[in-house]
Amino acid sequence: MLNEKTAGRRMTRQRQAIMEMLAKTDEHPTAEMVYEAVRKQLPEISLGTVYRNLQLLVEEGLAREIDRGRGSSRFDGKLEQHSHFFCQACGRVFDLPACQVDLPPDLPGQMLWQRTDFFGLCQDCLPPEADKN
Repeated sequence: MLNEKTAGRRMTRQRQAIMEMLAKTDEHPTAEMVYEAVRKQLPEISLGTVYRNLQLLVEEGLAREIDRGRGSSRFDGKLEQHSHFFCQACGRVFDLPACQVDLPPDLPGQMLWQRTDFFGLCQDCLPPEADKN
């Protein structure tokens, strides 16, 4: 995953640090969270640099952007097919195994990938009486 060059672009220290941070976390961080984590290693990095590099990594297929349509996008360094569970109370995002869907025979094109998201309350946010699992 960590190439010297990606899509003809030189692999910078900043981009490498961002990729490594994404690869090591299951948190699905926002750009601001990536910035705070990478800044510990590279104090001179700017938030703008993090935003630009995250977009480059997404364009190059080295990271995924998870946009829920509200608030900040989250970023995922796991590239294998998987689903997500979004807690509507605390905002955490959890990985789930990929959900397979039977495609209709009359699909109007070629599917490249699918995305299945689940929304609810995580165990920490469930009211005590609802925790019966």
